[in-house]
Amino acid sequence: KKFPSDLHAKTDPAVANIQNAPGGVSQSVVKRFVNVRLGSNFKVRRTGAILFKPFLFQALPVALIAVIFFVGVAVRLRWYSRHMFWFGVMSLVYAFGTSGAYFVFLHDSPLLVFSENGPVYVASGARDMYAAEGILAATCYLSIAGALILAPSLPSAFEKKTHRSVASAALLVLLPFLGSRLYNMFLIKYPYHLAYQ
Repeated sequence: KKFPSDLHAKTDPAVANIQNAPGGVSQSVVKRFVNVRLGSNFKVRRTGAILFKPFLFQALPVALIAVIFFVGVAVRLRWYSRHMFWFGVMSLVYAFGTSGAYFVFLHDSPLLVFSENGPVYVASGARDMYAAEGILAATCYLSIAGALILAPSLPSAFEKKTHRSVASAALLVLLPFLGSRLYNMFLIKYPYHLAYQ
């Protein structure tokens, strides 16, 4: 069934209910409106979401204190003269870009949502994204890069052969685990990307 073009509150009680719903559009009103128009029998599932911007603004004072403390320690210990300090700064900038933070802020994406089966961290859509999804992806990217950088030098840093073996085994286990996390996220997104082709 097609939606008529003249949907006005004066002639359609469902539209009037939507426009006058206290606190915004309720799920039950939307369900009734869609079912009446389409002759369907959709049901409302109880879901919720943690909004990212309010969460970020609440944590902002703590983050600012942590940044000021970190800068003070860096100046006190002259970390700014070390290459690894700037490598860490570069890694944070890279993580900000790969996490999709621009998209999250521009589209006001939630941190995560809750479904009937529990929390959902990855949005199942080609043009949707949750903040937690970007954070998880950026963490995996940086961890894989760090493991690859440390792989040649970390085992040789230990004197005992047992410790070197443990370090090598840890890196070998970490890489497939992180890769599997990224692959699972890809499987959730990939069918929806095919739909847009």
